[in-house]
Amino acid sequence: MRYAWAGGLGRKAVSITAALAVVLVLLVVAVVWLLGDTPPVNAAIYHPEPDGAHHDALLVGNLQRSSECITVIAEGQTWTPIFPSDDIRLRHDAVLYQGVEYRSGDQISLGGGEAISPPEHARIPDGCPTQGLWLVAP
Repeated sequence: MRYAWAGGLGRKAVSITAALAVVLVLLVVAVVWLLGDTPPVNAAIYHPEPDGAHHDALLVGNLQRSSECITVIAEGQTWTPIFPSDDIRLRHDAVLYQGVEYRSGDQISLGGGEAISPPEHARIPDGCPTQGLWLVAP
């Protein structure tokens, strides 16, 4: 009887530990879900106007992904595509653009047109080339 309190305390400790573990797992899942639904930090993005006019040219080249920037190499020229913010995501080692995965070296086709300057409120990462901007149509 001398150690009877330890049995009750042990069960309580196990219950508290299990509850904390469940809360921690749910927190990690929530953070991963929230971070998985944002554009990659190395992608140039903009927020297109719902009824705005867009270019209808086509850029076909090889996607290049570095820690600084996502670019496209087409006919020897490096382009910085400025993606609609809702169309680009990062999935493990791939860029997910409109539901299709692209890795460095993969061929990609982007509708849109050349931009002299980025649209207002666009986010262009510091490591991205600013010559050869391609505004990707939504």
